[in-house]
Amino acid sequence: MHIPNSTLGSISDTNTVKNAWTQSSCSYIASASTNVTFKIIVETDNKDQWNIDDISVLDSSSVELLINGNFESNPSDTDWIINKNTCSATETNFDTTLSHSANHSYFNKCNGESVILSQSFTVTIGHSYSISLWYYYQTYGSGRGANNPVRITGMIE
Repeated sequence: MHIPNSTLGSISDTNTVKNAWTQSSCSYIASASTNVTFKIIVETDNKDQWNIDDISVLDSSSVELLINGNFESNPSDTDWIINKNTCSATETNFDTTLSHSANHSYFNKCNGESVILSQSFTVTIGHSYSISLWYYYQTYGSGRGANNPVRITGMIE
């Protein structure tokens, strides 16, 4: 399936399994040969938490374009650019207690703030790229906290 530039897909609390690792994937066909930025936007409220792990962008030869997509290589000094907005380290950070593979994932449970993880790489016009990630969604209590969006969105810019 060809997905146009910009938004690749979105996962929300209403269309996901809770308390289980789930994989999401899509494809991207480059419309130009250029450097692009892959972004993952994670949004929560005060009763939810997302963990993400094993993020991958493969070219047509199965070459991995992301660095440290599993958050294992020195996670405190990662190749990801992370915009935490006003979230504290206890609300969004690397997690060593819950991971899909190995020892680390990235979590966000910041109330009403978007956390953006991004990384740049080069694409070639007309080439297809396979994008995937694993996520874990859990809630704390019933109902929605601040009625904020609870979702993960993937984008290419």
